[in-house]
Amino acid sequence: MYKRILVVLILFFFNSLTFAQSYEKEFESNFAWEVKQIDEFIERFNNNDKTLIKKYASNSTNAKDFTRERMIKSLFDSQGKAWKIEEINQFIKSAVSKPILLDFYNKDWYAKVICSVTWKGMPEVATLILKLQVFPDSSSKWVVTNVNANFLKSTTWKGAAILPAADKYVSLNPVSHATDFMNISKLTENVKNIKNYVVPVEEQTNQTKLFLQECVDKNLIIKQVSSISYHFLQIDNWILEVNQFKRQTKNSGWLISKLIKATNQEKATYKANYLIK
Repeated sequence: MYKRILVVLILFFFNSLTFAQSYEKEFESNFAWEVKQIDEFIERFNNNDKTLIKKYASNSTNAKDFTRERMIKSLFDSQGKAWKIEEINQFIKSAVSKPILLDFYNKDWYAKVICSVTWKGMPEVATLILKLQVFPDSSSKWVVTNVNANFLKSTTWKGAAILPAADKYVSLNPVSHATDFMNISKLTENVKNIKNYVVPVEEQTNQTKLFLQECVDKNLIIKQVSSISYHFLQIDNWILEVNQFKRQTKNSGWLISKLIKATNQEKATYKANYLIK
């Protein structure tokens, strides 16, 4: 009787240990493959040797299989239903053979940040389009280049100029994306420096000017970020849309959700329709 109990306990312990080891290995694998930040997406696309997945690969018996082609394939949302496989293969072949690289400091990519806001005390939604502004000394910051807010369409711009910032060093720092633009609310919390958060006035759309006016007049307050997508237009003949997929699989994190084959004219149309109106 006691022997049977002992055998059962040993088997239970062995199975539990095996399960724990298997789970730990799978968790480690998922963590290594997950694309945690957009700069990790760029590094992996460029096949940078410093990425976590490359370090994981170096400890793998199949390290030689971690080719750039495989790295780029892993950046596509595998659960997407509308993929054109021929276009994906064409894109990957082109990226690997040229090779094509993404540049964090290139002007032709944008963050589309959908925010919960209040306008005159009522809950609303505003979409802010951000890009990196790079200065001659190589410093940079995120700036708002356009705003889409349906609730502002009934508002008239007064033509008032935004005053110079009180503190030229206050801005959206270049790593704001790493915290999902949690600090975007500073734009309306700190209106005396609001000029630091947007592109120069000559680049501002009418909606952006209206948005700034309502912020300065204390009518509009940014509460929080609801969602983010990134749009890469810097690759010849292609547009990439990247979204975050939160799931417990290897294919998770910041992944390509849309691949569009596009001429320069089609890119301009895409920019006008979805980004800079």
